[in-house]
Order: sequence, then C-alpha cells, then structure tokens
Amino acid sequence: MSQALNGDATTALERAAETDGAAQAERVLASLASAATAGARDAVLDDQAELADAMAFMLSCGVTRVALQMPDGMLCLASRLVDRASALALAAGRPDVDVVVLGDTSFGSDMVDEVAARHYDPSAAAANSRGLAAAAGDAAGAAGDETARDTAAPRIGIVHLGPATLVASSALPVFFALGRAPADPAAAASAAAAAVRSVAPPAPAGGGEGGGGEAEAGGRRTVWLSADSDLLHAAGAVASRLRAELGPSWRVVEPPVARSFAPASPGEAAASSGEAPREASAAASAILSAEGGSPGEGAGVVAHLGVGGEGLRRLSLALGGPPAFLVGPSGAGGPGAPAGWAPAAGVGGRALTRHFLHAQRARLSSSVALVAGTMAARGFLPLLRGLGRLVRSTGRRCTTLLVGKLAPSKLANFDGVDVFVVVGAGDAALLGPAAQKEFPAPVLSAHELLMGLLPDEVPWEGRLCTDVGELLALLRGARPGCLEDGGAAGPAGGTGPAGGGGSAGGTGSAGPDDDSDAPFFSPLTGRFHAREGAPGAAGSESLAEDGASGRLVPLAERSLAVPGTAAAVLASREWRGLEAALPADVVEGVVPGWHGVASTFSHERERRGGGE
Repeated sequence: MSQALNGDATTALERAAETDGAAQAERVLASLASAATAGARDAVLDDQAELADAMAFMLSCGVTRVALQMPDGMLCLASRLVDRASALALAAGRPDVDVVVLGDTSFGSDMVDEVAARHYDPSAAAANSRGLAAAAGDAAGAAGDETARDTAAPRIGIVHLGPATLVASSALPVFFALGRAPADPAAAASAAAAAVRSVAPPAPAGGGEGGGGEAEAGGRRTVWLSADSDLLHAAGAVASRLRAELGPSWRVVEPPVARSFAPASPGEAAASSGEAPREASAAASAILSAEGGSPGEGAGVVAHLGVGGEGLRRLSLALGGPPAFLVGPSGAGGPGAPAGWAPAAGVGGRALTRHFLHAQRARLSSSVALVAGTMAARGFLPLLRGLGRLVRSTGRRCTTLLVGKLAPSKLANFDGVDVFVVVGAGDAALLGPAAQKEFPAPVLSAHELLMGLLPDEVPWEGRLCTDVGELLALLRGARPGCLEDGGAAGPAGGTGPAGGGGSAGGTGSAGPDDDSDAPFFSPLTGRFHAREGAPGAAGSESLAEDGASGRLVPLAERSLAVPGTAAAVLASREWRGLEAALPADVVEGVVPGWHGVASTFSHERERRGGGE
C-alpha cells in the first residue's frame, strides 16, 4: 500500500537533487566505518562505487592511464578509490596502469571531461586521437609509422563517479560509476502505480494490449519510468513489478541502463562496449517521434524514482510536460514498508512556454554566440560547426566560445551578443528562470536556436530535445548542407552539392507566389519584423533597425559602444541587488495616527525626498 507524501516525508523527497555526490559519499563512508575487515572495506568500494566493474572495463579496453573523475562532494573518497583501483589493476596482472584523479572539471561535474584527461599525458592523447578522428568523420586517419607509434602509446580511460549526464564519449573509453543507493523495488512499484492511477484511472475491461498505441484511452496509457543516477540499478526490477501492478493495458518504458562505452577506432567494426549510454530523455524522444505520438498529456505519465533534478526536467520537456511524479525508492519504515509519492514541480506548461519564447528570441537575434558545453559528447563537433554555418547563412554574426563552466561574469565579457547558445551540455543548456536572470543575455539550447532560425523546417511541437544525435538529425533534415565536411563554398555561398535546393545558403528558387520574405509577427515585441535576407532584416548589409525608434537607418549612422570589461557590463545593469547601506533614520516606535506604510509614512515623504 502506497500513500501520497505529506509533512516530513514530502520535505525529504522534494529536497533539491544533489549533483555534487555528497549523498553517495556519505553512504560509502558509513559503510566503510561499519566494515570490520580490509576485505569488507574493499567490497564496499567494489559494490557501492562500482570500482570492480569499472576497472574490468578499463583493462579490457587496454588503457594504461585511468582518470577517476568525481564531483566535489566525493573528493573525500579520492585516496581510497585510487588505492583500490590500483590494487584491482595489480591483481589483474597490470602493474603498468596508472590511476589519477580529476579534481577540477573543465565543464560541469556531470559531463565527462576528456580535455583534462588528455592533458595528463600527451602521448596517450595522441593514441586516443584515432578515436576522435573517427568520431569527427575523418577517413584519412594516421598511416605508416605514425599509426604504429600511436598504437604503442599509452591510452587514457575515464571512470566518471557520481551523478552524470549519460552520453556516448567522442574519443576516450568511459565508464559511468553511478553508485547503488538502497531501494525496495516492490514498495517503489506500488507507489508508482498509485501515482499513475491518481491521474489516469484504470482502463475499462477488454482494453488493448499495452505494447503499442492501442491502449491510448484518455491519452494516458504509457508510463515513462526514470530514476536518479544512483537508482538506475533498480529501474529494471521496479519496471517489472510496475507492469504487474498496472496490468496489460499499460506500457512501462524503462530508462536506458548502458553505462560504458569505448569509441571505435579506424579499422574496428564497432565500439567495444556495445550499446552507447543514453539519457532517458533521448530514448523517450526517439520513441515518441517514431510512433508519431502527441506531446503533453497525450504522451502518458512520468514516474521518477528518487528526488528528481535535471534528468527529470529533460525527460519532461522531451515529452511535452506530461503529468510527472516523484516516487520514493523505499519505505520510511524499512523493507516492506510502503513508499510515498508526490507530484513533481516545475516541469509543466509554464516551463514549455518559457522555452518557446526562447526560440522567439533566437528568431529576433542578430548576433549569436555558440558556447561549447562539452568536448566529450559524440557528435558534438559536427553539431557545433553545423550550427555555426546555419547562423552565418542567415546573415547573423556568429561567435564560438570555449569558456569552460558557465558563469555570468564570463559571458558578460562578450558585448553585443543577443543570445548565447549552449551546445552539447546536459544541465547547462536548460537554465532555470532564476539562473537566466544572472546572465547578460538569454542562454538558449541548440533546439531553441533551430526553432528560431528555421521556424518552417523545425516548428514548435510542444516539446524540447537536448540529445546531440537528435539535434544532428533535425539539422540534417532541414539544412543538410550545413553538415557537409570540407566547406568548399561555405553555406553563405549558396553553391552546395548537386541538387542545390537543399543547400544551407537558401531555400531554393522562389516561385511567383513565394512569400518567404514576408514579415512575421513576434509575440515578444508585439510587432511585425522582416525575415532574414529581406531588406532591413537582421544581417542586412545596408539597413538596420534603430532599437529606440524602430525606424530603418543606414548602418553607417549607428554607433558602437564597447564597455570593455565584464565588470562594466554588470555595473550597467538595472538590477543592482539589495542596497547594503543602512537607513540613517533613528529607530522609533509607531505613533497612533500615522498614515501610510512602514517603509515611508506620509509625514516622512518630504524628509526622504519622495513625492506623493
């Protein structure tokens, strides 16, 4: 029997999702303290930190340098993890394996940091460059003694511990050691079933089978199961019990559980680790697109095992904001006790509206800065270059920024940018409204940019995707010329390959009734604006729009003011924060008969310089 959470249980479940690994480190330290022998302590690290599986995968890839990447909250375990990983390599007959710690990541702690790992050993980076060349589509490769030298050089692998954004790596073997938090599959499945039934009543007798689109009564016949990183190990067992609880009229979609990947090198038939890691949002988006399902409530119900966070938000956005619930992994009273559930907040229609308006901002922009959110995701470089060609083909100014971790003080150095677009990142590409206010310009995702620049080819469908592979497919379908290697003529040249109608430089020859240059209405400004390429549009060579009056003026008449530093940009912003200075008034009690509000009574306005 499960129950909706209230009181202390609700507070415990709705706490902010931890991304620094502190909760996992506390569990490991508690288990280590209770272990009586050295062998028991080793077993704790092998199981809860998954070191045994991680080192077995690394050794199977032939690496001689293993980099342990962990968030700040797990650095207290670094020395123990290094000792245990080195012992496992020695026990496997590999004393040549060197284990190091990546204590400070170039991008977010949830993203694999191939950049820092490559800096550790240049010769190993040269060996791994074969995998990077394959990921970038370079068929030339290395030949002769250079190939032999790279093959003989040591290779680097990364073991990513703690919460992570699951993506296939571009060049280095990666193992995601997500951890194993305690869970009671039976109690969690019972709670998830109760949460689903609270918004989707049981189907009538004789309903369809739950495998396809037959059981779509009310549009709520699919349950999308997701989980926190350290609870993915229990997702399969929870899904099996949830199917038994809900019956055959429901389909339960499990999250992907692949956690290791080794990019294929030239000459190899396939990646050595099989299925590539994927986020639940990427898998759900692919299923929804393949089946032609409708986003929103028609997509089904999301049941998330754990406290939620960015992974749940990405999944909800990919599905169009269907009803979502947080499900406790186990009961508060121990094994067999009922688990609780609660509605998930912040993943509904308002969040989708905000992302739709971001696409409108991209449509109105004249200067775009592409910010690299990672250097490790497979397909990231082709996507980044393709988006750059697309932006330039519309006449906009495009700048590519490599700034590491996002920070308002960093982006404020770049004046004259209308929108920043984070490419390839998981969490950083979908900043919340509170974080957006701190940046000098809106921070968009790549999908929002595509919808803004290509409103006809990539229309708003009520959902948002963040998967690099799906974004590449969208760009390839809308502007295939932007993804061509070599760039003989460039997108702006409009020459493209044979069959130039699909080139990135234009939309083909205009017919007599073509209205591609017709103005469009923006819900942000409440006015009509010229389309790209039309006179007076963004990027026009002769005319530009005066922001103050809205009239068209020659570009030569416009002046450019460069503040010079990030401090000057931040200082010029309207919001300065709370005033730190204390009021000079003498503290006195309220006298009967005074009128107004406590901040300024009517008889104090003249003294403080206020009006009526």
